[in-house]
Amino acid sequence: MSFRALFGALALCLSACASPAVREPVFANPEWIVRTSPDLFARYYPHEANMQGVDGRVVLDCIVNLDTTLDCDVAEETPTDWGFGAAALEISSHWRVRPATRDGVPMEGGRLRVPLAFRVV
Repeated sequence: MSFRALFGALALCLSACASPAVREPVFANPEWIVRTSPDLFARYYPHEANMQGVDGRVVLDCIVNLDTTLDCDVAEETPTDWGFGAAALEISSHWRVRPATRDGVPMEGGRLRVPLAFRVV
């Protein structure tokens, strides 16, 4: 066998024996289905804060479930002791979010950080 034929056979074997190319997974972020409406803010605005003209701000840390619901915790609340955190959690129970996906398959546990501003109108 000539050197050229041997080299060609070796190259053919190496290309055939090489592992297939590894494809990177395709990820998609969570996607909002139902968001907050002004009606929800009006319904859950803390009564005493509303009566006294107190505004508030809350940041929720939420985990997206496969059934599109969220499990949220209050990460920040200003001012405290006026009920804005509890109101924000009530509002979040109405939200729906399509979970993140990997190669088109929904994944539980995606995270969202959601700020909410309560303003007296």
